[in-house]
Amino acid sequence: MTVMPPEREFAIPARWSQLYDLGFSVFPVEARGKKPLGKWKAYQTERADLDTVRQWASRESNIGIATGAVSGLIVLDLDSAEAVAEAEGMGIPDTIENTGNKRGHGPDRSTGIKKGQSC
Repeated sequence: MTVMPPEREFAIPARWSQLYDLGFSVFPVEARGKKPLGKWKAYQTERADLDTVRQWASRESNIGIATGAVSGLIVLDLDSAEAVAEAEGMGIPDTIENTGNKRGHGPDRSTGIKKGQSC
């Protein structure tokens, strides 16, 4: 007879649970890309339950985050120095900044992280 280990042994990996615990609406995307794995539109307005996230986390994938009201997250895609200057001129607050590929993708959420800190 096979005995299954308790549910707690199938914990959600930290990289998934940390984002979920921050209140983000997460969903799986291809392992080395950005394309969602399956239908994801529903997660733009409602977060997945923990059992669904646990299933997603059990397979090889990256993590997508639905931006907007569902996650309380706004992302600005500033692809030039002029765009950055325009945003700064409009009083955009200090945010997390991702400067991968020489582009600034900055999620804006009250995190206490200062502008220019890489994510």
